[in-house]
Amino acid sequence: NFTGLKLNYDIFQDNLIYLDESPDGSMKVLLLNKNQVEKFGIEDHSFITLRPSMVKNITESQYFEVLYQGEISLFNMWTKAFEAVTTQEFPSGRFMDLKVTRYLLKNNELQKVNNRYALLKLCEDRKEEIKKYLRKNRIIVRKGRDEQLAGLIEYYNSLITD
Repeated sequence: NFTGLKLNYDIFQDNLIYLDESPDGSMKVLLLNKNQVEKFGIEDHSFITLRPSMVKNITESQYFEVLYQGEISLFNMWTKAFEAVTTQEFPSGRFMDLKVTRYLLKNNELQKVNNRYALLKLCEDRKEEIKKYLRKNRIIVRKGRDEQLAGLIEYYNSLITD
């Protein structure tokens, strides 16, 4: 465990960058090896490295924000695209807005959860209880806050482990 490090998370290339300041004030930028990083935190966000050896349907190690971890886990994947089209305002192209995609990790497979239908399909075994929870807590899956959906997955885990 290391604390107090100066880290940057390059969302565009999914890389973790360590900024090392020498005593003389010069800075070194080091790209950290994903295979040697288990987890890291930046501000109030916690990230984990998921590897192909842990997850069936990914081909390379990737960083995911942890929203809830249990038998069934909920993650966010952060991405940012680059638009190479040049305009007067952006003569070299531009980065698009941050895109966050939610995933459920169930049976060692990542499944995208971008709407109510996808969520209910993944939670088929407790579909009615999940529907009630969504109604009671007024959660719209597509627009739900991270905390709301983490609470939902925590509830789902409590149902399947009883």
